[in-house]
Amino acid sequence: MQALKQIQPQNLDASEIEIRIGATWIDPKYIDDFMGEVFQTPHYLLDPGAVKTSFSNITSTWNIAGKNAETSRSFANTTFGTTRVTAYKLLEDTLNLKDIKIYDTFDERRVLNKEETTIASQKQENIKEAFKDWIFRDLERRHTIVETYNELFNSVRPREYEGSHLTFPGMTPDIELKPHQKNAIAHILYGNNTLLEKQLEVYQAKENEIAQEEEKQLEQIPVKRRISWSSFFHDSKIKRKEELDIQEQAERERLAKEYIYDPSHSEEQAALFLDAAGTEEWTLKDLRTLAAQSDIDSMKILQRKIEQLHKASQKKK
Repeated sequence: MQALKQIQPQNLDASEIEIRIGATWIDPKYIDDFMGEVFQTPHYLLDPGAVKTSFSNITSTWNIAGKNAETSRSFANTTFGTTRVTAYKLLEDTLNLKDIKIYDTFDERRVLNKEETTIASQKQENIKEAFKDWIFRDLERRHTIVETYNELFNSVRPREYEGSHLTFPGMTPDIELKPHQKNAIAHILYGNNTLLEKQLEVYQAKENEIAQEEEKQLEQIPVKRRISWSSFFHDSKIKRKEELDIQEQAERERLAKEYIYDPSHSEEQAALFLDAAGTEEWTLKDLRTLAAQSDIDSMKILQRKIEQLHKASQKKK
């Protein structure tokens, strides 16, 4: 558990988060609060829901009921609205990421009114700035929003591929791969898709070539065994606990890989070894002893003996 806590992303604070008006994860109640505090919408309109904000998850659109409930001379409409469009209509369009456009009609023909559109656009910008200044002003609201943001967008850490356990039989000893190159090869082998960027083409070509050779070796292994090896990594068959440090983890993976790559071992032997390598009840010494056994019966006998020894040691504790 401690190891998992150590790799969790650090929580961001309010200074590192930019909340834009119209973000679909924001609770609509905060838009109502914004209207009440900044637009100074009267309580007799907000409390009964005459003016109320809602968001549809189906259509991903915001709606403000009662956009025309206030008079044109109200504080909201004189400060954040224009003579042609109310502050609430501008707020709704801003929430839906729409640029306001004002049209005049002449003989059933709509013509864009550039002057009124420019004024309305400026009011939209004023609303955005007012929301940005308001959203984190209240401490309780700030805490709730920051907590929600971290939970939704800062709770997943991308998988990191570690290739120190990889061996490359048949590769010339003149080539010594750097740690980041082994990691890139591990990414190619175990990831579904890989992009190698910010490297010289010659290094990208080398990593791709070596990864292709490794994949060819995998192709020579029976399908069932390849699936077992895939599960060994992708399903975290080896328990990643505090007791297993990085070096021991890499050694377990190396022993397992070498064992199942060996075509002289049967499917049953490979499955047995994978099960043993996947639990901390089997020490590295046990695994090395198990790897030295050549026939399945000897392996089963050894496995039972080691299990009995472990059970006996646990009872003493």
